[in-house]
Amino acid sequence: MRNQGLPIALSGCILAALLGGCGGLQGSPAGSLPSSAVAENPASRSTGAMGDLLYVAHASSIYDKHTFVSILSLPQGKVVAQISLGALSGMCSDTGGNVWLIVYRSNFQAYYAEKYAHGGTQPIAQIRMPKYYKSGCAVDPSSGDLAIMNPAGGSQEGHGSIDVWAGARPGKPAVYDVPFTPENAAYDDAGNLFFDGCACANSDPGLLFGELVKDSRAVAAIRLDKNTALPGGVQWDGHYIALQTGGYQPYLKGRPRIYRIEASGGLGHVVGIVIPKDTALTGTAWFATYGSSVVATTKAHRGQIDIWPYPAGGPHTHIVGRFGDVRGLVISFGH
Repeated sequence: MRNQGLPIALSGCILAALLGGCGGLQGSPAGSLPSSAVAENPASRSTGAMGDLLYVAHASSIYDKHTFVSILSLPQGKVVAQISLGALSGMCSDTGGNVWLIVYRSNFQAYYAEKYAHGGTQPIAQIRMPKYYKSGCAVDPSSGDLAIMNPAGGSQEGHGSIDVWAGARPGKPAVYDVPFTPENAAYDDAGNLFFDGCACANSDPGLLFGELVKDSRAVAAIRLDKNTALPGGVQWDGHYIALQTGGYQPYLKGRPRIYRIEASGGLGHVVGIVIPKDTALTGTAWFATYGSSVVATTKAHRGQIDIWPYPAGGPHTHIVGRFGDVRGLVISFGH
């Protein structure tokens, strides 16, 4: 099975935990679909974009509230289209090649999950969400449910929540309390959701890991058998959960890496370690597994995205492109 794409790996709350605070995002005024829109609009589909595509969210600087999403061919890195947005706080893809963008619409003072067809530049469906800061997302391949990490949605201070919209349709989501700030998530092929985050309210940016088992009523903590640092992206690579961590001492020394994890009974066993080199991953990398490769942000140059062998790691094989302030990436698989 192909992975479901990557939600943003370092949201404002983790960054704020490192800097000493946490605040909401602001966005540029933009149009909106009706909150009840679920039917796909054929006019919004792209007829020219073929094959697998990489979506890269980026801005000119960390201070720029406006976000562009460049759509690139893989592995060539040729830009085929671009989406212009206000503030974007998360992104993920589904098995049909659709991409979900979590966007704050300042003119409506609300967050929306907006669905884009493979290669399309206009939303074909939209869900208006409760007025909280949103983060990473994931789509369940077994049901089509859309799960969104909600750092501000928990039952008490220091808690967040996972909000799940059945069938990725508007309505009231199922809400699962998380005893820390959830950031990034991915479903495996059986519909189990794995997620990471940190105790940001306690100014502790160290990685915490958990699971929402399919049909369960509550999340469960997972204790890993290897050291971790900052929470990075989470992926399902077709065999194992892939969890990126690094960039924060003294919890983890050496290069940032991707752990391949097998989880059972509240324990996470690291069955493999992937360490991209020359150039290394960023400390909290945005990454997506792509067959026998991994696409991710790198330390070498500001905004550079490279391709490395996966799970072998080692030197990179291809430079996809360079951008400004990268805010996320996800792969949309062609059919």
